[in-house]
Amino acid sequence: MALVPTLGHATATSSGPSAISVNVLLNYGNGTLVWYNQTSVPTSWNFFNVTELITKGNLGAVFFASFGSHFVYSINGVGCPASNIFCDEAWGFWTLDGICWALPFVGVDVIPVAQAMTVGWYLTPAATFGETPPTGANCLNVNIDVQPGDNQSVVNLKSRGVVPVAILSTSTFDATKVSPLTVKFGRTGTEASPVHSSLQDVNGDGLLDMVLQFKTQSTGLQPGDSQATLMGRTLDGTPFRGSSAVQVIGS
Repeated sequence: MALVPTLGHATATSSGPSAISVNVLLNYGNGTLVWYNQTSVPTSWNFFNVTELITKGNLGAVFFASFGSHFVYSINGVGCPASNIFCDEAWGFWTLDGICWALPFVGVDVIPVAQAMTVGWYLTPAATFGETPPTGANCLNVNIDVQPGDNQSVVNLKSRGVVPVAILSTSTFDATKVSPLTVKFGRTGTEASPVHSSLQDVNGDGLLDMVLQFKTQSTGLQPGDSQATLMGRTLDGTPFRGSSAVQVIGS
């Protein structure tokens, strides 16, 4: 996803080693999307602080001590009125993990800027809150098998070879429709690109799976890691993500 805004601006507040750059999207739900890209903020801030910054304080919010965070009901005058902060619209706060948007389900004050680089506010009808992300399509959850045939899914970092990973077809997902060039695999799902791909039925269920091979040294996996993640898109652009337990050895 390109982070090039058609509207919006970046706002710098500090510089030097104590600053971090974040990208913030405001999607007003009416077709207006405003990006604040490369906004420089102190590393000690959370994303409520950032939201106050980009809106220049034009923010309707109530702090709930039991929740430890603010409930944001209006941004730049758009949303619920102060007289009815729980109206039929709701601002949802999303974080971008690789190519997949996710609702963190914790207060915006609890999320430090170092934990996310790209976030988005999205105003939607309260009845459909969380159903669609601020941009693009929802990420599909897919099943993957690291080192097919190895029940322990061992990844040896001393190996200069490759790690095979199968994206499994199911009754609701056709792995043959995956676009291999879009796939990344590793510690977070944003590291290694495949060096080879093939179609084969790795689990004997009669459905063709996509098997991708990734250079071991490019995965970013570290000794003791217990999970690896894969992300990519189908041929029609739908994003997907899958994770699997692994045993990472070597150094």
